[in-house]
Amino acid sequence: MALWQKLSAIALSDMQSKRTGNKPTSAADLRVDFVVPRAHKGKKNPDNLVACCAPCNTIKGTHVYANFDEAKVHVLARREELRSAWQEKTARRKAKSASA
Repeated sequence: MALWQKLSAIALSDMQSKRTGNKPTSAADLRVDFVVPRAHKGKKNPDNLVACCAPCNTIKGTHVYANFDEAKVHVLARREELRSAWQEKTARRKAKSASA
């Protein structure tokens, strides 16, 4: 089996098992991420790979977590912080432009 086929199988499996933090709209929205990053001697085997969306993959970066659930809690909390900050910023812009 070619590498891309293995990665596609991981993405499909994770989408079906709802292992990913957010539900992506399609498999094209997913990236395959190393649970233990390569920068920290993570292996290239399927047990060390998980599918995640691009923003979650970026937030996780090269952090190492004790387990998948710990990583998921951190990444989803950070996403919510970023989403709230963005909503506040856009609300201030709208209020400022409405008063001008």
